[in-house]
Amino acid sequence: MDEAKADAAIAFVKFMSSAESQAFAAEELGVLPANEAAYDLVADNERVLARKPAPDVAHARPWIPEGGLFFTPLDKMTTKIPVGKADVKKTLDEAAAEFKSDVVPDYSEQ
Repeated sequence: MDEAKADAAIAFVKFMSSAESQAFAAEELGVLPANEAAYDLVADNERVLARKPAPDVAHARPWIPEGGLFFTPLDKMTTKIPVGKADVKKTLDEAAAEFKSDVVPDYSEQ
């Protein structure tokens, strides 16, 4: 990559990861900012702030060949709850059962 393209790529990454850009995306799309300073800029957005604790307890999904299969149960769940107004616990339990039966049947918590 030539130097001008590299400089443009670096500038783009800096822009997209800035607190201001992250706050804008959070406000417009309801996504969680990756930049911690962005939370100060969305302090009045209850939708974003309600999910702020999620990354503190989240775990990365395992790097396994079946990893892509996790998305189908999640897609179903994210449609049933907000759109279909399904019971949250029941829907989460259904997704967990599908993970266990179809995605990682040999997995056990230890």
